[in-house]
Amino acid sequence: AEHPLEAMAAQKALQAGGNAIDAAVAAFYMTTVVEHHQAGIGGDAFILAYIAAEDRVVFINGTGVAPRLATAAKYREMGGIPSDGPSSSSVPGAVAGFDLALKTYGTKSYAELLAPAIETAERGHPVSVWGASNHEGSVRKVSRYPSSARILLPGGKPIGAGDVFVQADLGGTLRAIAQGGAEAFYTGDIARRIADFYKEQGGLIGMDDLAGIRAEFHDPVRTDYRGYDVVQSAPNSQGIAM
Repeated sequence: AEHPLEAMAAQKALQAGGNAIDAAVAAFYMTTVVEHHQAGIGGDAFILAYIAAEDRVVFINGTGVAPRLATAAKYREMGGIPSDGPSSSSVPGAVAGFDLALKTYGTKSYAELLAPAIETAERGHPVSVWGASNHEGSVRKVSRYPSSARILLPGGKPIGAGDVFVQADLGGTLRAIAQGGAEAFYTGDIARRIADFYKEQGGLIGMDDLAGIRAEFHDPVRTDYRGYDVVQSAPNSQGIAM
């Protein structure tokens, strides 16, 4: 965990009798509130975990594929793959990845694990110096989208260190996931709103793309180093390079 509130959310899950997978889910959803510039429900997840009951390391690939409209011909027509904006995104896979982990190995409910993240989103949290620097560095990207600027650039300025950042809309999204699980994100009203926004902006992600995402179990990559078994997440992650 890179933020105290992420660590506290994980700790709360453990104190309630949850296991490491429960704690990881709680930390992930808090990340989407306090460090959305790093990771979150719009991104991917590569999950590598030692499962004590099975005495083995498992790898869950929760990465999103390219949307159906993201063809080579489409990008040639655009003059290349843009580095940002609605035509640069892959389909979010992280929610599916943590859902598979929770359903397979977790012991707690979404409602219990997401409660800290929901509270933090709706009540707000003081932004760190690191978080504020990312807000400041994203002004050009964010200002192109009025619905994003309304939240991320209050008064036309980036959120500063120590400012209390309230994200009521995100809290509502997390409440929907807490009640309906991953399906609420990929096939419900949230998915429709994502698809509608991408269509309005000339982006590439549609309802079929979101509904079709599936996280998968794969064997991790392994190597031996001086008698140690070194394990990493498999491609398409960067684990093989590490």
